[in-house]
Amino acid sequence: MSITTNFTRLTGKLGALALAGAVSFGLGSAAQAETLIKFATALSADSGLMKVAYGPWIDELNERAKGEFRVQAFPPPFANAVNVWNRVVDGVADMGIVVLPPTGLPFTGSHVTTVPGTGDNVVAGSVALWKLYEKGLLKGEYDDVKLLNLVTVPANVFISKTEVDSMDDVKGMKVRANDKNSAAALTNLGASPIAIPFSEAYQALSKGVVQGGVANGVTIVGFKLGEVTGYQVDNVFFGMVPAAFVMNKDFYDGLSDEAKKILESVSGLEGSIDNGMRQRAYDESNRAYLEADKNYHFVTLSDVEKAKWDAALAKVADQWAAETPNGAEILRVYTEEYKKAAAQY
Repeated sequence: MSITTNFTRLTGKLGALALAGAVSFGLGSAAQAETLIKFATALSADSGLMKVAYGPWIDELNERAKGEFRVQAFPPPFANAVNVWNRVVDGVADMGIVVLPPTGLPFTGSHVTTVPGTGDNVVAGSVALWKLYEKGLLKGEYDDVKLLNLVTVPANVFISKTEVDSMDDVKGMKVRANDKNSAAALTNLGASPIAIPFSEAYQALSKGVVQGGVANGVTIVGFKLGEVTGYQVDNVFFGMVPAAFVMNKDFYDGLSDEAKKILESVSGLEGSIDNGMRQRAYDESNRAYLEADKNYHFVTLSDVEKAKWDAALAKVADQWAAETPNGAEILRVYTEEYKKAAAQY
């Protein structure tokens, strides 16, 4: 066989390999054209809230994206409740759900939702919080991100190891507080609030370090606090924790117009309502679970006793309004928007 023939065959093989490589590279490039959006969350993949609320929201967003982008959840240790905000702002994550109080950052206006006695309708709370942003009453709080949605998580209630049906039962009781507002409310009720990290709440209740505290269905069921308490005051509410869906500004600016359009379709007021609905559905499932537990009891305060608790909680609202910049106006508008939304949702 001649050298020329061998050379022809060799170059033919190389050409085929090059063509195959080019095709392979082309397919790889097509696959890579789908932008990956890293979604930071402090929740594990198997958490109830992730399965019922945030996970389905991500799935719906990916369905709308149709290959334009794909959102993928990055749970701990990629991020935690304290650093999710910074992860997004710094570009380590592209997007995230941030529960605001644990960050320690000054979301002073947004914390109006944590004021005790402001309501327990999670959809109305989400709408009212977005309306505050829309009306410019949360100045500076979200300047470092592209804000997509605002949502409140289900309302906090008082839980305890022994039955509580009056303020007298609470007096002197050592209880765990969630934040400054809940601590003030518990103090006004006559209890002795103690700051205990959430990660230690189950153990503190189990060992009797505290006899009660404030929590919601997410924590009572998901983190098994119901197992070490057993009683819940059912008609007084200690505010709702605010959370935000946010995206890194530069990352958002670099997206295609089509990708931005898709994100906008699940953002703003409608997106906040949608997420509020998901939170409500999760809360209802937790409620049903607790109602089926024969060892867990719901206590409804009498009208006279409830009036006493409401009066104690109202002092916290007055204090918050006085101490927060433009607090009186923020509280007024939030309350007004909440009532309108509650009548609709």
